[in-house]
Amino acid sequence: MLQADSHNSHTISRVETLLAGRTLDLLFIDGDHTYEGVKMDFEKYSPLMSPGGVVGFHDIVPGPEASVGGVPRFWGEFKEKFPVTEIVADWTQGGYGIGYTTT
Repeated sequence: MLQADSHNSHTISRVETLLAGRTLDLLFIDGDHTYEGVKMDFEKYSPLMSPGGVVGFHDIVPGPEASVGGVPRFWGEFKEKFPVTEIVADWTQGGYGIGYTTT
């Protein structure tokens, strides 16, 4: 486990060093919840994925801005480009939910 700011360029370098040429099988994005933040995390870290790896996102369901931020907006755009699976009990639950895709 690495506790660091995922948006810091030093962090991606640390992750690459820790991986030592290996790739990720699972990338779970549950960061600062801003649209820009979730998009940046996906763009920076998805190139480190193994073929057939899983990229997951938390808080894909629309809800209060303080809880979900821009994640639902990002997810709406993301699922237009990639095949996805959504794990949501109720789309009116006001947040939460997990969405994922494979690489």
